[in-house]
Amino acid sequence: MFDYIGLLAKATRDAVLAFMAAQAEVDYVNRKEMQRREIEVAKIEGRYTGRPKSVGDAAVAA
Repeated sequence: MFDYIGLLAKATRDAVLAFMAAQAEVDYVNRKEMQRREIEVAKIEGRYTGRPKSVGDAAVAA
C-alpha cells in the first residue's frame, strides 16, 4: 500500500525548497545588479576608485 501522506509531504517539501532556491537566486541577481549600478554612479561622481592594488606595478613587471 502506498504511503500517500509521505509522498505528499515529500512533494510539498521539494516544492518549498525549489521556491526558496528560486527566490534566493532572484535576490542574488537583483543585489548584484543594484551594486553594479551604484558602483557606476559612484565612479561618475568620483567616490569609487576600485580596490587598492595589493602588488605594485614594478613587482608585476619583474
